Order: sequence, then C-alpha cells, then structure tokens
Amino acid sequence: MKKIIWICKESFTGLVNSCLSEFQNYENEALFIHPTESVLHDKTYVNFKKINSEIIVHDLNSVFYEFGDNSKNKFDYNLLQKYLNKYSDFFGLDELLMSSQIFTTPYHNRFYFKDISDNEKYYWIYLLFNYFEKLLINSKPDFIFDFDNSEIGRSVLWLVSKKLNIPYITIEHTRYDGYLIPNFSLGRRNDGFLLDHLQSVKPCKEIIELIKNFRLKDKIVNPDFYNNKTLKVKNNNLFSDIKKLLNNLLVVYKKYRRKLQLKKKYRSLPFIASSYKSVIFFVKIIFRERFLLSSRNSYFKSPKRNQKNIYFPLHLIPESSTLIKAPFYPSEDEIIKRLSKVMPLGWKIYIKEHGAMIGERPIKFYKELSRLSNVEFIKLNAFNDPKDWITNSEGVVTITGTSAFEAAMLGIPSIILGNTSFETIEGIYKLNTIDELGGYIQKFNGLKLENTMSCSKYIDTIKKYGSKVGFTNIHNKCYQHLLDLENNNEINELVKSDIINLSSVFKSGIKIVENKL
Repeated sequence: MKKIIWICKESFTGLVNSCLSEFQNYENEALFIHPTESVLHDKTYVNFKKINSEIIVHDLNSVFYEFGDNSKNKFDYNLLQKYLNKYSDFFGLDELLMSSQIFTTPYHNRFYFKDISDNEKYYWIYLLFNYFEKLLINSKPDFIFDFDNSEIGRSVLWLVSKKLNIPYITIEHTRYDGYLIPNFSLGRRNDGFLLDHLQSVKPCKEIIELIKNFRLKDKIVNPDFYNNKTLKVKNNNLFSDIKKLLNNLLVVYKKYRRKLQLKKKYRSLPFIASSYKSVIFFVKIIFRERFLLSSRNSYFKSPKRNQKNIYFPLHLIPESSTLIKAPFYPSEDEIIKRLSKVMPLGWKIYIKEHGAMIGERPIKFYKELSRLSNVEFIKLNAFNDPKDWITNSEGVVTITGTSAFEAAMLGIPSIILGNTSFETIEGIYKLNTIDELGGYIQKFNGLKLENTMSCSKYIDTIKKYGSKVGFTNIHNKCYQHLLDLENNNEINELVKSDIINLSSVFKSGIKIVENKL
C-alpha cells in the first residue's frame, strides 16, 4: 500500500481532515508543519488527532524545544551549509527565508512577530533539515500532499523530498473559474507537464468560443471571492466590527493562556506571536479600516474620465503570491515608485487596495505614495467589477495578481514580476529585471492583443489537468467543521462534491507522476 503524508497548518487542516476519506486505499500520515499549533494545543491540532486517531501524526514539538534550549548559543553555520550543499541546488538561503512571514518582518506590517537574528534563523533551518531528512527516510512516503505553499517548513521539506525523489504535490490556483491544478514545485515555477501541453495543444472551437464569450461578459468576477474580504468596499456596521474585534481578542487570550503553560524560556520564542502586540494590531485594524472606508478618507479618490492610466491592484501581504512566487519583489511601495518614474507623459498609476488588506497597512503608506504626482489611490467602489478596472486602463502591472490573467483574457496587456501558472499567455510580460519596466509600459499605449488562441491553449490545459472547486467556500466550511467537533455536524452535499473535486487535483498529480495522464 502506498503512503501519503498530508501537510497540516491552521485552517488548511480542515481540508486535510475532509479529504482523507477520498484516499482510504492509501496509508495516510499527517505532519503539522508549524510548531505553535502542536506546542500550544491549538483546537485544529487537538481535534484532528481525535478524529483521526488511527493515523500517525508528526509534529515539530521536539524541534521547537531543541531550538528553545540552544538558540542563544552561537551556531556553527557550517552545519547548515552541509545541508544547503546537499539539498538546495537552485536558490539561495535568503530566498528560502522569504517563504515565511516570521522571517520577513521587514516586508510586512504584522508587528506581533519580532525580528529574528541570523543565528536564530540559521539554527532553525538547520533543525528543520535535520528533522525532515530523518522523517522522510524513516517514513518512506510515496507522496506528500499540501494545500498551501507558504512557510519555511514547507520549503525545507520540499527541498529534501525533491532530492529523495518523493513527489510533493500542492494545488495551484489557475485564476480561471475556480480551476485548480497540481503543482510539484510549491508554486515557484511551472512544471514540465504544463509547459509541454501548452506548446502542443490545439484548442477545440468550444474553448475558443469560451474566450470570445468571456470578453462579452459584463462581469468577470470570480464568485468565490464573495466568500472572503477580497471584494470588500464599505464598512460593516459598528456592532459587527466590535463583535469581530472581541472575537479576535478572545482568540489572542486563549493562545495567551496556553502559552502560560509553557516554561518561561519558551514563551518568547519567535514562532509565538506577542499577545500584547496582537491586541494592538487588531485594534488598529478596526480603526484604520473604518477610516479608510469612510467619507473622511481623502487618500482614495474617484477616477477621472478619459484619464490614461496603468492599473496597479495591491496584494494581500504577506502571502505566497509575493513571498513564494516573487521573493525579489516583496515591497509594493518600491515597485510603485519605480513605475512612477517610467510613466508616459500625462499618465497616472491608478492603485486599488486589496479588500482584505484594508486596515492592515499604516496610513503613512497611502500618504507617502499619494505625494507622487502621477500616483492615485482609487476608491474601492469606483467600479463594480474587475473588468471595469481593467478596461478603463491602458494595461495592468501586478506582482502575480489575478488581474494580469483577467487582462489577458480581455485582450489587454499586463506586466508581472513573479511566477504564475498563466504567465505563458501572450500579452503577459514577465520581467527578468525591474529595469525592463519602462520598455514594456511604452508598448501599452492603445495596444489591443490578438491572443485568443494563446488564452485558449491555457484554458484547454487547465481543464485537462485540473478541477473546478469553490475553494474559499470549501476551505471555510471544512475549517468550521473541524472546529465544531462537539456538534459533529455533517458536511452538506454541495461541500462533499467540492471535496471530491479537490481530491481529484491530487489524483491528477499522482497520474502525472505515473505517466497516466
């Protein structure tokens, strides 16, 4: 019987718990990839072990305590270098560190994590290499399945599994109609099976017509976005915000109580967020959000009619779309400043904030960029649909955002700075260096793409290898189902259907490995 190790972390553990039933003909094990859930006995960890008492569950408890006992001692970097020489053959150590928000505190505003010294960073990575090497050699899994790609533990585990020829299969969001495809490189690059099919496929008339019909739609928004804060454009009522704040503070308090059960020397380790700073963070979010979505916010403006502009949608930061897929471009403000220097005469950069980021950034972010004469933040409700934001621009610049794909599907050019599954579509220009930005912007003036065939090839490919899943909805439902162990509610039939479709993405990955697809 072949073996799967499932990767668990936070809310994604709910997806693992729900998909296990689709792989009963495999031997299943689980690995909690971040230490705080198991050390602090998070409800996801505790409930998962109760429900799945028959499977082996690995965690990083021993690594956490070993780090706590020795992290203040001077670490011999040569010990880590031996592992890097053995397993890391295509990117550097600091690029590896970019995969975790804990190690990238200079690049985001979640100040409840403290800055970490090089000695601590390198010792932690050494311990991860040491642990994962032993785990995979002893467990001998045939596959590793994962629903996410951000976190330093995932990156180290992937490097070790790659060297040991153990397929590490994650899901890749194609940005089209909820389709997910398997990926074997933690989203850092496109796999050979995808590129080969894109080059050889000849799309049928039905797929070509699909692209043409997409361009005729009034609205192109992914309905799954209604299940999260991506489309947020106005404030909740005050009572709802107070309730949300109290719920967040209750979560912080529960973690604080669990933290007190640890010995004092382990309570302040960098993997555990500061309770005090977490409280301040959540309070600030509520006040900032209510200000930014109110009429008192003078930084967000209405777009001017017939104003030539480049559309720059901001990302949710930190997330894998920047840290993993574009590790050299984590600072959006720096990209905007570079872009402002190469804009054609009279053009503006129209910036739209990500709905889920409202309240996270300090106000000075908007204040400083607004001082640039050709940069304007636009009100979130200025347009009703992503199509209107894109078609009212000369083109899109984004790190790895969905808007670049949507622009290509609408025949409008775009620039990306990181890896995406759709980067091969004609009219999407992927920068090798930031210095190329100005040259591509000059091409945008009135450029309309004839890329129907290129878009068709991409859609044909993801339909062949992928499955359509309402991911945010199923993610939320499975997470709540795992937390609601006491009530033991049954997952409804619609979610069960999505679980089957989600599981089929991993089954496609297995077929690709076995050359059956």
